[in-house]
Amino acid sequence: GHGVTSRERMLATIRGRPVDKVPVYHLQFSGHACSVILGRDDVCVGGAHNQWMEMNALWADADSHAEHNARCEADAVAITEACGMDLLRLGYWRWGGGRPAKKMDDWTFLFGDPRGDGYTMTYHPDVELFTRTDSPKAAKPQAAPEPDLSEEALLAEVEALEQQAAGCEVQTDADEGLRSRIEKYPQYLVRHGGGTVCIGLGSTQQLMGVALWPDAYARRMMARAKILAAHVPAMGLAGLDVNISGGDFCSAQGPGISPDTFARVISPALKLLVDATHDAGMYYFYTSDGNFWPVADEMLNVDGIDGWMETDRSAGMDLRRLREAYPNVTFVGNIQTQVLHQGTADDVIREVNECMEVAHELGGVVVGTSNLIMPGTPPENILAMLRATLRAAGMVLEGLR
Repeated sequence: GHGVTSRERMLATIRGRPVDKVPVYHLQFSGHACSVILGRDDVCVGGAHNQWMEMNALWADADSHAEHNARCEADAVAITEACGMDLLRLGYWRWGGGRPAKKMDDWTFLFGDPRGDGYTMTYHPDVELFTRTDSPKAAKPQAAPEPDLSEEALLAEVEALEQQAAGCEVQTDADEGLRSRIEKYPQYLVRHGGGTVCIGLGSTQQLMGVALWPDAYARRMMARAKILAAHVPAMGLAGLDVNISGGDFCSAQGPGISPDTFARVISPALKLLVDATHDAGMYYFYTSDGNFWPVADEMLNVDGIDGWMETDRSAGMDLRRLREAYPNVTFVGNIQTQVLHQGTADDVIREVNECMEVAHELGGVVVGTSNLIMPGTPPENILAMLRATLRAAGMVLEGLR
């Protein structure tokens, strides 16, 4: 017979069935981590590093950009194979700001009109971050301040969304672009998502607004969920196995909104989306780092979420506690990138083995890093992590749920 494919291994894990080995998925790579793993420094995977390479390709010519597009996919597959991962993410961070107006130097590009609202993006390769500088002539900075809070404006927005939701036709044809990507890589579980409802940590306005007007926000979330749900059947018909979506709404201290507000505002809309995903024959995985213990019962038991990506050990999300409390939920991640960044190779191996021990004993775990493998992480730690993960994944499995 044929060997077990990555897709089969992932689905068996989600379904609580025995597997040949623990599945592996590392969340996100810096350009530095990619160059350590693949031995070249032009891998089109890392976050801002990939965006900087895309700016260079856009600046060069259309052919260079087409080549960069193709390499993003090829390199995503190469990193997946090199790390022995079972979930395939086909594209990492991209640059969405169009072609630069000018290349100032190796690290700096100008976008827009330098005499008007232009801005420069400067890449800092050692930390893999951009700094943005708006033109002094810019009428307003691009990051416009959030509009003033007003119940009137919120209700107008909610009513418009509700009208849009009411007129949303459910898509009954497969998403053909998605189908072709899934069929191209039949051995993998392909990562794709149809969106979620969430009040992220990034918007002070939303965090204040939901405290003032929870019912209007609940309506807003429900309308958004109905719009997203209309597109869900097209993903299922394309052959997608898992709808993987989320938003960062928790810090290490907990969610940005109270559990009561979550239950009132987010939960009904999220449940509608999860139910639509199940009706379309797919599982629903939520992705967020941070401490979600205060809303775990609500999300996993009430809303019916099947899996959690970015299970963040550094924020107190302990794998053993989670698997014992939620025996039907799959948890992805738990290797702390802080240990890779600051620890020794022995610390890294211990970290991997602690996660693997739970995976072997309780099942329902996909082991990997739960955050970005940071620039400046010692190469020997990255390689020790990959080797230890693949070695420990293949141990004999016992006591699956």
